[in-house]
Amino acid sequence: MANADQPSGTSYQVVEEFSIVNEFAGVRIRKVRSRVGERLEIHSARYDRTIRLDATTLEAVSWQPPAALSKFIEEMPEAHPE
Repeated sequence: MANADQPSGTSYQVVEEFSIVNEFAGVRIRKVRSRVGERLEIHSARYDRTIRLDATTLEAVSWQPPAALSKFIEEMPEAHPE
């Protein structure tokens, strides 16, 4: 499945973790394992949002031209109050 999240109660084992930051954003990246396979987990503290992507979804992202991904930035929601 190329879905973002697993049903509640699914446990994950963190394999690797690191952060990527710049002057505009910061995210925590984790490679996690569960009974259904590995996922790349991306968490934004600013928006209090997390998504888990499988290999199929990540491969589909790699096919996209940069302009397609830039549209996501244009449609960003307001930040979660801190």
